[in-house]
Amino acid sequence: MINVTNAQQCSITLNSTCKIFYSITYQISNQLSSEITQVQTALSCAAALVANKDILPIVLGIVGGILLLGILLLLIWKLLVTLHDKKEFEKYTTGQIKSNWEEAENPIYQQAKQEFQNPVFAGN
Repeated sequence: MINVTNAQQCSITLNSTCKIFYSITYQISNQLSSEITQVQTALSCAAALVANKDILPIVLGIVGGILLLGILLLLIWKLLVTLHDKKEFEKYTTGQIKSNWEEAENPIYQQAKQEFQNPVFAGN
Protein backbone atom coordinates (compact mmCIF):
# COMPACT_ATOMS: atom_id res chain seq x y z
CA MET A 1 0.00 0.00 0.00
CA ILE A 2 1.32 3.41 -1.01
CA ASN A 3 0.88 6.41 1.27
CA VAL A 4 1.76 9.87 0.01
CA THR A 5 3.05 11.89 2.89
CA ASN A 6 4.26 15.12 1.37
CA ALA A 7 4.02 16.85 -2.02
CA GLN A 8 5.57 20.21 -2.89
CA GLN A 9 5.11 22.41 -5.96
CA CYS A 10 8.27 24.28 -6.94
CA SER A 11 9.45 26.53 -9.76
CA ILE A 12 12.76 27.79 -11.09
CA THR A 13 13.02 31.12 -12.88
CA LEU A 14 15.29 30.86 -15.93
CA ASN A 15 15.23 34.52 -16.93
CA SER A 16 12.95 37.47 -16.23
CA THR A 17 9.98 35.92 -18.07
CA CYS A 18 10.36 32.10 -18.22
CA LYS A 19 9.84 29.53 -15.48
CA ILE A 20 10.02 25.75 -15.17
CA PHE A 21 7.56 24.09 -12.77
CA TYR A 22 8.20 20.79 -11.00
CA SER A 23 6.82 18.85 -8.06
CA ILE A 24 8.51 16.63 -5.49
CA THR A 25 6.49 13.85 -3.90
CA TYR A 26 7.66 11.67 -1.02
CA GLN A 27 6.15 8.21 -0.82
CA ILE A 28 6.41 5.61 1.90
CA SER A 29 5.67 2.02 0.93
CA ASN A 30 6.25 -0.96 3.27
CA GLN A 31 8.83 0.91 5.31
CA LEU A 32 10.72 1.98 2.19
CA SER A 33 10.73 5.61 1.31
CA SER A 34 11.15 6.96 -2.17
CA GLU A 35 11.18 10.36 -3.77
CA ILE A 36 9.42 11.11 -7.09
CA THR A 37 10.22 14.28 -8.99
CA GLN A 38 7.94 15.35 -11.85
CA VAL A 39 9.29 18.05 -14.15
CA GLN A 40 7.25 20.05 -16.64
CA THR A 41 8.72 19.61 -20.13
CA ALA A 42 7.60 22.93 -21.64
CA LEU A 43 8.73 26.35 -20.52
CA SER A 44 6.16 28.79 -19.22
CA CYS A 45 7.02 32.08 -20.93
CA ALA A 46 3.57 33.68 -21.30
CA ALA A 47 4.69 36.88 -19.61
CA ALA A 48 7.26 37.49 -22.36
CA LEU A 49 4.63 38.84 -24.77
CA VAL A 50 3.11 41.13 -22.17
CA ALA A 51 6.47 42.46 -21.06
CA ASN A 52 7.55 43.15 -24.64
CA LYS A 53 7.05 46.86 -25.37
CA ASP A 54 7.22 46.41 -29.15
CA ILE A 55 3.74 44.86 -29.30
CA LEU A 56 1.84 48.18 -29.57
CA PRO A 57 3.22 49.10 -33.03
CA ILE A 58 2.48 45.58 -34.25
CA VAL A 59 -1.13 45.70 -33.05
CA LEU A 60 -1.65 49.21 -34.42
CA GLY A 61 -0.13 48.17 -37.74
CA ILE A 62 -2.45 45.18 -38.05
CA VAL A 63 -5.55 47.19 -37.10
CA GLY A 64 -4.55 50.01 -39.46
CA GLY A 65 -3.93 47.56 -42.28
CA ILE A 66 -7.33 45.97 -41.82
CA LEU A 67 -9.04 49.38 -41.78
CA LEU A 68 -7.12 50.50 -44.86
CA LEU A 69 -8.04 47.31 -46.70
CA GLY A 70 -11.72 47.78 -45.78
CA ILE A 71 -11.76 51.38 -46.99
CA LEU A 72 -10.02 50.38 -50.21
CA LEU A 73 -12.58 47.63 -50.85
CA LEU A 74 -15.44 50.08 -50.21
CA LEU A 75 -13.96 52.57 -52.69
CA ILE A 76 -13.57 49.87 -55.35
CA TRP A 77 -17.16 48.74 -54.77
CA LYS A 78 -18.43 52.33 -55.00
CA LEU A 79 -16.51 52.86 -58.26
CA LEU A 80 -17.98 49.70 -59.81
CA VAL A 81 -21.53 50.61 -58.75
CA THR A 82 -21.13 54.15 -60.11
CA LEU A 83 -19.88 52.87 -63.47
CA HIS A 84 -22.75 50.37 -63.68
CA ASP A 85 -25.34 53.03 -62.81
CA LYS A 86 -23.87 55.42 -65.39
CA LYS A 87 -24.12 52.75 -68.08
CA GLU A 88 -27.74 51.97 -67.13
CA PHE A 89 -28.67 55.69 -67.14
CA GLU A 90 -27.17 56.10 -70.63
CA LYS A 91 -29.27 53.14 -71.83
CA TYR A 92 -32.35 54.77 -70.31
CA THR A 93 -31.74 58.17 -71.92
CA THR A 94 -30.99 56.71 -75.37
CA GLY A 95 -34.11 54.55 -75.13
CA GLN A 96 -36.15 57.60 -74.17
CA ILE A 97 -34.78 59.59 -77.12
CA LYS A 98 -35.39 56.75 -79.61
CA SER A 99 -38.97 56.20 -78.50
CA ASN A 100 -41.64 58.01 -80.48
CA TRP A 101 -44.77 57.89 -78.41
CA GLU A 102 -47.94 59.39 -79.74
CA GLU A 103 -50.06 61.53 -77.51
CA ALA A 104 -53.37 59.90 -76.75
CA GLU A 105 -56.05 60.06 -74.15
CA ASN A 106 -56.28 57.64 -71.30
CA PRO A 107 -58.98 55.10 -72.18
CA ILE A 108 -59.80 54.56 -68.51
CA TYR A 109 -60.36 58.24 -67.66
CA GLN A 110 -63.94 59.56 -67.88
CA GLN A 111 -65.11 63.11 -67.51
CA ALA A 112 -67.20 64.01 -64.49
CA LYS A 113 -70.93 63.80 -65.17
CA GLN A 114 -71.96 66.32 -62.51
CA GLU A 115 -70.55 69.57 -61.40
CA PHE A 116 -70.95 70.73 -57.80
CA GLN A 117 -70.92 74.35 -56.72
CA ASN A 118 -69.72 75.44 -53.28
CA PRO A 119 -71.88 78.39 -52.19
CA VAL A 120 -69.38 79.49 -49.52
CA PHE A 121 -66.50 79.72 -51.98
CA ALA A 122 -66.41 83.16 -53.62
CA GLY A 123 -63.81 82.46 -56.28
CA ASN A 124 -64.30 81.65 -59.96
